[in-house]
Amino acid sequence: MRYKLLLPVGIALFWSLVTTGNALADATEATANRMLAMTHMGKAFKQLSLELRRGNNADMLLVEQNLEVLAGNAELVDALFDVNEIPSMSEASPLIWEQRPAFSAASEALVEAIKLLSVKIEAGDRTGSKNAVRAVNGACSTCHQNFRVHTN
Repeated sequence: MRYKLLLPVGIALFWSLVTTGNALADATEATANRMLAMTHMGKAFKQLSLELRRGNNADMLLVEQNLEVLAGNAELVDALFDVNEIPSMSEASPLIWEQRPAFSAASEALVEAIKLLSVKIEAGDRTGSKNAVRAVNGACSTCHQNFRVHTN
């Protein structure tokens, strides 16, 4: 099963590199890695959410592929911010490092919300999946609200 996922995940990685290439050209490796991970998570969550909204017509292979990308990158979030650097193209707030325990807790809340989503999807629990999608969205929003630079 995992081998079937390699091609779509590889395509997603390649496309993310192409679409974020300009911003990453001036980034350090640490910043580039976290920007790519965040881009991958955002795209995977959006695709997963849209697909689940299709109800009985949802492509569950696509849901599973995106869930795997989302979960894999979420597990890395805390470690991706070990290096304290904020290049000009980054939206990372200095609060990530100033309030590291709170950031780590927010990162763990995301991981736990995704685990719950995975359980609900595997069980075929559509209502539970919908609520779990909201929980993942809430975890993302809370972290972005507290630890992302807001530009107007």
